Amino acid sequence: MKKSIMIWAISAIVYLGIVIGAYSVFDSINPKTEQHTNQTSH
Repeated sequence: MKKSIMIWAISAIVYLGIVIGAYSVFDSINPKTEQHTNQTSH
């Protein structure tokens, strides 16, 4: 049981790292995202 929880935690951390990394890459490619911040309010 502990092994599956550890695998889930590691995969969650990796997934968050990929999302944050992809967002920073996208933000560096498109520096004009400040104009669209008002439209993308969740």
